[in-house]
Amino acid sequence: MRPLFILSGPVHTGKTTNLLHWLKEKKNVYGILAPVINGKRYLLDINTGEKKLLETNKDDYNSNVLRVGNYFFYKDVFDWGTNVILKAINQKPAWLVIDEFGPLELGDNGLEPAINKVINEDKLLANTNVIIIIRDNLMLDFIHKYIFSGIDLRWFFFD
Repeated sequence: MRPLFILSGPVHTGKTTNLLHWLKEKKNVYGILAPVINGKRYLLDINTGEKKLLETNKDDYNSNVLRVGNYFFYKDVFDWGTNVILKAINQKPAWLVIDEFGPLELGDNGLEPAINKVINEDKLLANTNVIIIIRDNLMLDFIHKYIFSGIDLRWFFFD
C-alpha cells in the first residue's frame, strides 16, 4: 500500500512555505508548489526551479483566466503545471508534490486531471511518496471525489 501524504490547514497558514523549506533537504523531488512572491501567486516546478505567474487581476479577465472568489488565475499556467505533474509521473520520483487541491480542482479545473492520474497510477507511482496540499475546508470533498483503494492516507494539519 503506497502512502499519500495530505498536508492540510486553513488558507495562509504557511503550508506551502513550510513544505518548500522541508523539500530543500530532499532529493529526487518533482511536482508543483504555489508560493506567493511579492504578493502574487506563482506556480513553481520543484525539479527545475522554473516559475510562472499564476495570479492576475480582474482587469485581465478573459477566456484564459479562471475566477475563484476574488482571485483570478491564468488557465494556461495551470495547464503548464498539469503537464509538469504528468511528466513527473514518468520520472518515478522519490517525492511528488501537488500544491494544491482547491475549489478549481474540485470542479475539474486547475491542476486536474493530473491529481486524478496521480491518485490512480498505482503501478507507476508504487515507490513514490505523494504529498498533496489541501485546504482544511475541502478535505471531505477531496475524499468524496477520489476512490482510495490501495493507498495509505496520512494527514498532517497546520493551524
